[in-house]
Amino acid sequence: MKCSTALTSYQSARFVARVKGGLIGLVYQETMKARTADLGETTAIALMGTDIERIGFNFLQIHELWASVIEIGVAIWLLEQQVFLACLAPVVVILISISINVPVSRSAKKAQVAWIERVQARLRITTSVLDNMKGVKMLGLSTIVSNMIRKLREVEIQTSKTYRKLLVWNVLLSECPQNISPLVTFGVTVIISLYWKNGSLLTAQAFTAIALINLLTTPVIQLVQLMPQLLQCVGSFERIQEYANYANYANDGPLHDGSAKFSNLADSSISLQPLFQALPARDDNHEKHVISLRGSSFAWKKSKTPFLKDINLKISRGSVTLCVGSAKQCVVSALR
Repeated sequence: MKCSTALTSYQSARFVARVKGGLIGLVYQETMKARTADLGETTAIALMGTDIERIGFNFLQIHELWASVIEIGVAIWLLEQQVFLACLAPVVVILISISINVPVSRSAKKAQVAWIERVQARLRITTSVLDNMKGVKMLGLSTIVSNMIRKLREVEIQTSKTYRKLLVWNVLLSECPQNISPLVTFGVTVIISLYWKNGSLLTAQAFTAIALINLLTTPVIQLVQLMPQLLQCVGSFERIQEYANYANYANDGPLHDGSAKFSNLADSSISLQPLFQALPARDDNHEKHVISLRGSSFAWKKSKTPFLKDINLKISRGSVTLCVGSAKQCVVSALR
């Protein structure tokens, strides 16, 4: 038993590690493909620090979902051998508990997404402040920025209250079958024994029924508590998919208002070589310019006014180009 449990835990940990590694690689890949102007409110830091971690934590028990269904079926069959039709009483209690828990789980999914969005907003502002800490201190904005971040944290905590309340209701609903099922089962058993079979409930039969009811309610608790966790994973996957769509839109849609031409170097191999070997031979058949911009304009957001206007730029293949003066980072970000 211990060996099988250890093997199951090992395989589950490997599965979660692969899922998290794949998702982190996907977020990194889409981050490198997407431009700053095409990114929405979702950030890579929030996805890797919050959504992917929640997916990994909840996926550790994903196999308990189908295993609980099998355990419930076996427990009901064993209970039927002891109390006959009274075995349906805990089933009715379980179905009622699950039917109430389904809308609670859906509401918890929405509440968690709203909470994560607030966390993401606070992290985005905090990261921006840390990146520009020198300017914040020089302008004397430390107190103002600190108050702003504290207010964002208060809004985040206020938003999380809804999710935590729904989580408490989920725990209460998951515990109901364990507390109510024995009472309902024995009540139905007594009624059947007195008015149908004209018998009595034996002591050994009662203790066996209690043990089987506990065997039935334990997987039910796991099943009910896993439902909102899996729905939370669905919400996290939706956020990752939304983030991946930014890069896809950037690749399929127009890059900017002007005319630009980029060579596709994604599939080429890159290695460190001496400069004279890295320079390609000049011939008429080789493309002369690897980047060419004519009258192009760029903005940090598509709804904002472009900060770079009417840019004309040509970079020859194999040449070493230096960017000097102001707005160097803006130009490099625009060429991504």
